[in-house]
Amino acid sequence: MTVPAAFIIGAGSNVGKAVAQVLKDLGYAVALGSRSGASLGDEFLTIKVDATEPASVSAAFNKVTSELGPPSVVVYNAASFEPIPTAEDALSLPRETFEKHLALGTALFDASQHALTGFRKLGINSAGAPRTFIVTGNIAPWRDAKASYITIQSQKLVEKYLTELFATSYKKEGFQFYFALQVTSAGGAAQEEFNAKAHAVAYKRILEKTSQSDYDVWFVADGSPYEGPKPGPP
Repeated sequence: MTVPAAFIIGAGSNVGKAVAQVLKDLGYAVALGSRSGASLGDEFLTIKVDATEPASVSAAFNKVTSELGPPSVVVYNAASFEPIPTAEDALSLPRETFEKHLALGTALFDASQHALTGFRKLGINSAGAPRTFIVTGNIAPWRDAKASYITIQSQKLVEKYLTELFATSYKKEGFQFYFALQVTSAGGAAQEEFNAKAHAVAYKRILEKTSQSDYDVWFVADGSPYEGPKPGPP
């Protein structure tokens, strides 16, 4: 039986490593991509990738495909935040700084294109694996705009929009796209409750889905589903 492949972009020692271990336990051959290219264990294929550079993303997917096969699961875990120079003054942020952080959001488009190419090569559920793309999100897109969060909020707003669009566009082909976010039991920002294990548990549950469901997957500190009401976008 062919071993399915998974690729995590933005794989660090926290969420990335926890999700990688779950994928390995599920029988995936796992590739970990990060800007540093640091190894998180010999059991994983390590790839150096800058998610904001289309050529780097293309080369990374080519390496995964050549060594492990097209990934049937892709996790986009890249994110960045930088405080603004002057409190409550969003336009004190240099344009190049804003663009640098926003680029991690728009880079989801490139990663999704390459993932879709692989999904189509694989077909539906060969090797018993889903064709699933998971974005590590947060609650920022559901919050009122706030100057101090301009870098991360604009980034995640783009990712949320693209994920919702792709979930709708490709579900007829059997491909799934999810924007997954940890919240408190009251539906607030995870903050000090944020933890890697919760993401691993929630992402494992996503991979058990056989067809596209709601694109936004909310979960709490133990990884179980958030049961409260979801706010509409501001």
